[in-house]
Amino acid sequence: MRGSAPVQRLVRPARTSHRTGTDPPNHDLRHSYATAALSAGIPAEVVSERLGHANIALALDTYSHVLPNMQEKAAEQVAQLILGS
Repeated sequence: MRGSAPVQRLVRPARTSHRTGTDPPNHDLRHSYATAALSAGIPAEVVSERLGHANIALALDTYSHVLPNMQEKAAEQVAQLILGS
């Protein structure tokens, strides 16, 4: 897993325990991390990679509840680029 050490310290244990199913609070941490990252505008592909998903579809299916607000924000940003402020 690439990235900053503090994030790795948070995500790596969650990733391990999620696979073994031994520690539900770590799964909550994974979910919180993904939701916060997507809400902050980090691309879903990057979030998916950081969580160790085999493909982006898993992240998109699991965290789609975060995406509607992102769609609106993206549309507004593109409109500003095309139409100006």
